[in-house]
Amino acid sequence: MGSEAAARVTALLAPDGVELECGRPASGYQDGRLKIEAGRPRSVDALPGIMGRALPEVPRNQDDFIVADEPPWWPPAKIAGRYVAPFLARWAEDAESRLSR
Repeated sequence: MGSEAAARVTALLAPDGVELECGRPASGYQDGRLKIEAGRPRSVDALPGIMGRALPEVPRNQDDFIVADEPPWWPPAKIAGRYVAPFLARWAEDAESRLSR
């Protein structure tokens, strides 16, 4: 989480007496308290977790994340991100003009 997001979350949690700890790995858990490196032990109500969403027929790991054989930037000619919509718009226009001939 970036510093701006951490500041916003801290401001939202502070009125309820909840403290946010970012960037400090936990070193253990005992008697309902989380031990944080370079910090004092804290009582913890929840720890964040991340899980994928299972999709039928799609290979996935034990956490339901999709298993990929290639890095997301491969192949080098792959069109992704902000380039997809303009590419599809041009492609649709080209297809439309070919059909109207």
